[in-house]
Amino acid sequence: MGQSCVYNRADGFGYVTPTQECGPNGREPSMEFQMRNKTLTSSMAGALLFGGTLGGATAASAGVVGVAGNSSSASLKLSYDYASNTTFEAQGSPFGGPVSFSDSTYGSITCSQFTASGFSLAINSTAAANAQDFFVQQNFTVTDAVNFSLTGFKPVSSSRALIESNGIFYADSVSNAGVFTISGTLQAGTYRFAYTSAASGPQSGTLFNLSFSAVPAPGAVALLGVAGLVGARRRRA
Repeated sequence: MGQSCVYNRADGFGYVTPTQECGPNGREPSMEFQMRNKTLTSSMAGALLFGGTLGGATAASAGVVGVAGNSSSASLKLSYDYASNTTFEAQGSPFGGPVSFSDSTYGSITCSQFTASGFSLAINSTAAANAQDFFVQQNFTVTDAVNFSLTGFKPVSSSRALIESNGIFYADSVSNAGVFTISGTLQAGTYRFAYTSAASGPQSGTLFNLSFSAVPAPGAVALLGVAGLVGARRRRA
């Protein structure tokens, strides 16, 4: 019978397990084989670390750039006083910064600033609020493919949230009241996001939340697969 060479090895978590270190002929592998195997494993670990670092950097900054000008606007009408003919509202550009209105009688509404990570519209209106009307539009350019998530709720059936480009819709909540959740991937190009809704009375929550995240780099995924093959080879040895 061939020689049985078994050693104990501790993994990265401190657990010690017996491992077979002999070659197929029952003898302990040569020093050259062991050094070559360790060199290959070390090289793969370094490549995996390098690829993971690149992948992490890409995920941290999605390739999205907002467009300024008339294509970035928010009109947030929280209430209307018929007696004094006064509108309680806020208007501005999400690209330039947050757009918000707050009043002790009618409540508050805030559209956050548009960034590469996305933006949102949140409301906390009171029962005194009436004739509410919201419209938010933001054009943006995608420089590298990104994943998006669009969630929120529509107070009335005429509410709608969408992402489109040249008449092609990549997200559309359709005109129905209620909660919506849409996700997908946008390739490089220019897009328009829009949210429109009306409401009356107390409303509380996030009307919409649009977020972006980078698509993982193919190189990082490939390195994970190669690292798995190397691990399998060591176990068979």
